[in-house]
Parts: sequence; structure tokens; C-alpha cells
Amino acid sequence: MPNFFDHSVMSAINQFCGKHEIFDRFVVFLTDNDLLKGCLIMTLFWWEWFKPAENLAGKRQRIISGIYGSCVAMILVRVITMFTHFRTRPILNPANHLITAIGFNVGRIPNTHNSFPSDHGTMFFALATALFFVSRRMGIFSFIYVALFIAFPRIYVGL
Repeated sequence: MPNFFDHSVMSAINQFCGKHEIFDRFVVFLTDNDLLKGCLIMTLFWWEWFKPAENLAGKRQRIISGIYGSCVAMILVRVITMFTHFRTRPILNPANHLITAIGFNVGRIPNTHNSFPSDHGTMFFALATALFFVSRRMGIFSFIYVALFIAFPRIYVGL
């Protein structure tokens, strides 16, 4: 049986699956398109790297530190998932009674990766945090982007 918090969040979001084909297919597209997920965030890093600034060397140091910090966060998440209780992806757990989004192929999902903590969430929120320390405006924009276009679609389809 899934825990109460997970089940309530998943049920609240999943109730919309299968009702609007265009929306479902768009969300599945966002979930599957790795180029779209990473391209905007990396473009923002490049923008900040080449944008003239008063303390350009300090800004570039924060960018490099942020990218290294994101790599460290990914390593930590992988280590954490090795030592924590295995959690299957919500869409693969029949106890959740989730509806599959139109166009989403559940059969292609291996049930060998721990679903929490999320690799995608960790990496992209870490990169957004790095951008926040370089430019508050870019950081806030990237947090919103990550929440709406990376995290939400993965929750919506049950990953």
C-alpha cells in the first residue's frame, strides 16, 4: 500500500489523465524529450557565461561551481538510492490504481530504478539553484521552468 502523502498527490494529479488527449500527449512529449528538458537550462548557463558583467570572473566561477555542485548532487542521489528502501515508480505500482496518460508507453519503463529521490528532479533543481546564485531572475525563471516542464510531467505520468 502506498503512503498517504504519495497517494493523495498522485491521485489528485492523475485524475486528469486520459481525459484530454492533446494535453496528455503534450505532457508525454515533455517527459520523453531530453533535448527540450536540458537545452533551455544549458542555454541560460551559456547566456550568463557570455553576458557582460561587472565581475565576470566571479560570475563564471559561480557557474562552474554550480555545475560541479549539480554533479555532486547527482552522485549523492545515486548513493542514497542504493541504501534506501526501493520505491517502484508510481505508475508501475498496481496499488496506486493510476490511469495511464494517453500516448504513454508504460511497458518501456524498467522497474529497476528507485523512483525517489528523483534523478531528474535533483539534477534540474540543482542546476536551477546554480542559476539562481548567478542571476536571481534567471534562477527564478529556471525554477518555474523545471517545476512546470520537467517535474510536473514526470509526476503526471507516474514516473
